[in-house]
Amino acid sequence: MPELMEQMYCSQQIVIPPKYPYVLKRYCKAAIKTQPYDLLRWSFEYFKALAEHRPPPVKLRLEYPIYSTEGGLTRGCLKVLANQLSGMTEIPVVVLKQSWQGFCLDSDELKRILCLCEVHLREESVPYRYFMAVAAGLLTKCLTHTMILICESLTKEPDGVSAAIPVGEFIA
Repeated sequence: MPELMEQMYCSQQIVIPPKYPYVLKRYCKAAIKTQPYDLLRWSFEYFKALAEHRPPPVKLRLEYPIYSTEGGLTRGCLKVLANQLSGMTEIPVVVLKQSWQGFCLDSDELKRILCLCEVHLREESVPYRYFMAVAAGLLTKCLTHTMILICESLTKEPDGVSAAIPVGEFIA
């Protein structure tokens, strides 16, 4: 019994780092906004991204009602993926898979998108614009809505403002 008493903790023994409440609050807000299907896997990807100084897989806002594909891709996910991958003209498939898994999305849907992007004709990469176009096309019902979604995903303007992008983004 004396061993048990030595193992018990009191409030003076537990030291909470000063940044811990801030980190926990940001994590909780991110989880609520993103609503991940697999919270444990998403949490791993979230903290891994923070540790690697990458943008975490967090939606900008809570989406409701959620309009998604069978594999879980939503407009919010597409916008965040666009921001995470925006610096690349060719996305390595490994990087794309890592970002995709960060949102706990279905890997079969990614395979379908990559097939539509004809990745098998290239060397393990997919053009950024091809990926964005095919993914946006899966979320919409017509070409007009696809173009609008692409503009909304690629724009640097804040939400609620005209989703204008440079013409060079479309034509290259």
